[in-house]
Parts: sequence; C-alpha cells; structure tokens
Amino acid sequence: MIEKEEKEENPHTLYPKRISRILALIVCIFLLILSIFISINKDQVHSTSDSSITKTPSITPEYLDTPPAQAEFYDTFQNNAQNWSVANTSGYVREISPGGLTLTNTNQNTTLVESLPTNSLFANCTIIADLRILKVGPNDSVGIFFRGDTNLQHDYRVDLYGDGEIDIVKEYLDSTNNPQLVVLARARTSSILKPQGDQNTISLTINGPLIRLYVNNVKVSFVTDSDYTSGQVALFATLDSNSSKISVLFSRVEIDKIGGALSIG
Repeated sequence: MIEKEEKEENPHTLYPKRISRILALIVCIFLLILSIFISINKDQVHSTSDSSITKTPSITPEYLDTPPAQAEFYDTFQNNAQNWSVANTSGYVREISPGGLTLTNTNQNTTLVESLPTNSLFANCTIIADLRILKVGPNDSVGIFFRGDTNLQHDYRVDLYGDGEIDIVKEYLDSTNNPQLVVLARARTSSILKPQGDQNTISLTINGPLIRLYVNNVKVSFVTDSDYTSGQVALFATLDSNSSKISVLFSRVEIDKIGGALSIG
C-alpha cells in the first residue's frame, strides 16, 4: 500500500513571504496616505493664495480728446492721461479734475512751477493756454515759462498780474550765479482781460528771435531777443509777499507747429 506523501511548507520559507507581503501592503498604504496629504496641501495653498492676494489691474487712463493736426502737445485735462505732476507739498497744491489743472500757492514770495509732462524741447511754435484766475492779489502773477533750461534759470516767461499788467521777461544767472531778469515788454491789459473767474486765452507765437503775445485774440506785445533758441515749457503761479493765496485753473494747454517766417508787426 502506497502512502500518499504530504508536502509541508518549510516554516522558514513561509515567514519571509508573509513579511514581504505585509511590507508591500504597508508601503502601498503609506504612498496612498502621502498622495492624499499632498493633494490636500496643494488645495490649501491655492485656497490661501487666492484669498490673500488681491490682484489690482493696472489701469492707464485713456486720453479723451483728439489733438489738432498741428499740435506738438495738447491737453484739455479730461483726465491725467498725460501724467502731469500732482505731487503736493506744504503750500503747493496741484490738482487735476475733469476739465482743468488747478495750481494753488500759499507760500509767499515763491513760484509754484508745473512743467509740461514731456521731455520735448520746443523752439519755434505757438503756445496757447486757456486759464481762469480763481484767486489773485494785485502783485501776484500766473503765466508761462518758455524756451527754459532744465532748472528754469535761463528762460523767457509771460507774467499776467492781478492788477491787469502783463509782461514778457528774460531770466538768467549773472557771473556770481545770482538770478537776474530783463523786462522785454510791459503792457496794461485791464480792458482786454475778463473778470476774475472767467476764461482768458494767452497765445504766444515764437519764431527765431521774434516773440508775439496775444491775450483774448488781441495783440499785446511784439519783441525780439535771440539769447534762447529752444527749451522746456512750464506753467506757474507766483505769490507776492502781501498776499495769502493765488489759485489758477488751466483748461487747455496747446503747443502748435508753425510754418514759414513770422512777419514783423
């Protein structure tokens, strides 16, 4: 009678197999837990990032007016798309609201300057400014620098005074670097100027050494001077020692190309 042999597994062989299976199962569970943790952590990071960071869109104001074809510079201040300086310091206030740039100076014996927001230098051109004088004393003045150097130490300027006087002045530094001025033309314009708060238009035509000034379309002065041929243009408001405040609103600044020669007279 042949007995059936029973094959028994060696216990020493069984245990390593079981251990290997258990280790593999542990590794799988660990990897599953790790992947779940990473996924949750990413969701938390994105959630925190989205909730804590506020994205502010970069908005550049769009220029709202169409410049005339002949204009080298033009602004009617519908907004500040031209990037005028509106930085304010003690006693100097610059403000742009729809339709106007307001300059206010409360520092006595000083000039508040507002340069045009351009690096262009202007030589032969016509400069036009519409303005309303809101508050002014007899010896305060508002006006325009033209053909000025970087620091406006050598330049021409037009002063429109509170008492109705208007002049064209040349400024320079003398041999000891002290500021000096020469009055090239002076006129009374009381009969030409509109009342305080109403709009006046200043127009300067400059070609070579010839400078012609109009106020409200009336010719006021015609002078010649050849010292300065080109430079920056700036607006200003000057406060006298006997006044407490000067304020002016510019509603248009335009610089036009000119063609041909400027006739004398």
